[in-house]
Amino acid sequence: MWFASSVRGLTEVHTLDGVRRDRCPRTPALQALLGFPAG
Repeated sequence: MWFASSVRGLTEVHTLDGVRRDRCPRTPALQALLGFPAG
């Protein structure tokens, strides 16, 4: 799950309602596709 912002770009959600989520290996590719630097 990701949040999208026109300023910050795509940011992965790591915790939701106190429950930790696994990191997605696709996040850097999605950030690049949308034109935001991976970080």
